[in-house]
Amino acid sequence: MSRKTDNNLIDNIIEDLSCMITIMHRSLLSEFASKGLSRNHFMIMKVLSKSGALPVSVIAKELFVSRPQMTHLIDKLISLGMVERQPDQDDRRVINIALTGKGRAAIGECENLIKNRGKSRLSYLSAKELEELSVVLKRLVEIESRLEQDKI
Repeated sequence: MSRKTDNNLIDNIIEDLSCMITIMHRSLLSEFASKGLSRNHFMIMKVLSKSGALPVSVIAKELFVSRPQMTHLIDKLISLGMVERQPDQDDRRVINIALTGKGRAAIGECENLIKNRGKSRLSYLSAKELEELSVVLKRLVEIESRLEQDKI
């Protein structure tokens, strides 16, 4: 393959991946909106569900969101009863953000929604198409993991 062909192929792959992500996000955003949540709200709650209570600065860094924007997002989650502020046990100057029971239930519902939406859409594929998709996705994960390790 020529360098020009390689570049065209790379451009097509990037465009296809971007398009796929956009389509997937669009279909889920309406589900989150029905619960009063944005994508960023969901991501904050997802980080907290995996890591436990964290300071705002850590959540902001993890999600690449500015602190002022993060404060606004967290205030909204607090008003919805999804998260709460808690003093840090080791440092009284630090305030952590933690999921509430309602927040844990909401994140579980959203994750189930995502799984069910995926199952519903994938059920239209043949066994052969499912196998091909599985192989391609595993390969994509392997490639991205390798590139991540190499810091490319």
